[in-house]
Amino acid sequence: MRLLLVGNSANAASLAEELKVADLTVERWPEESSAGGGAEEVAAIARELRKFERALYQDGPDAVLLGSDSNASLAAVLVATKLGAPVVRVELAGTDPAGANADLIGHLADAALAPEPAAIVDWVRDTYTPRG
Repeated sequence: MRLLLVGNSANAASLAEELKVADLTVERWPEESSAGGGAEEVAAIARELRKFERALYQDGPDAVLLGSDSNASLAAVLVATKLGAPVVRVELAGTDPAGANADLIGHLADAALAPEPAAIVDWVRDTYTPRG
């Protein structure tokens, strides 16, 4: 199974490595630094939407893991939901999701999991079902 991990959280790199050990193919999505706000932020989200749409249409992953509430994660959940790819929000220890991005991601994600490889592997093996 191929997973796309979006988010540059402190534990994203180690999480990706640990998932690879569990025989999952994990691709990391490079995130740009966050935009300042207003029109600049909207333009950044629009760019990310276009990039995700191209990436997910072209032999996209089986599921998307979101490790942040960034603009890139928001774009990923919007495109993945539109295209029918399952989305998992990885709950980061010590963070309390807040803001519009977090609210939208929370409503659109199919599941919220602990940032532990075992939780993600269990979801993949026991709960994951591809969308139609």
